[in-house]
Amino acid sequence: MAKASASFGRLRQRLWSNDHVSMRIKRKIYRAIVLSTLLYGAEAWTMYRRQVKKLHAFMVRHFRSFMRITWMDKVTNKEILERTGLPSMEDL
Repeated sequence: MAKASASFGRLRQRLWSNDHVSMRIKRKIYRAIVLSTLLYGAEAWTMYRRQVKKLHAFMVRHFRSFMRITWMDKVTNKEILERTGLPSMEDL
């Protein structure tokens, strides 16, 4: 998780904060860089419900960050996933 968070952080200024980049491009880059880093070697993991919840929270937290949605906006995690068009962590 730390490596994926670091890769997300490196793109913060150039990509996630840039209003000129479309949401479609941000989704593709997130999936290619951050998710691939996060799930590297996941085929060999024994996934427990607790790990899936942590990975899901990580993913939604970063979606909220680049969509600029705070917890005070009262937007559910399900709605966040619908807006991004990416599957949930359980599906991945």
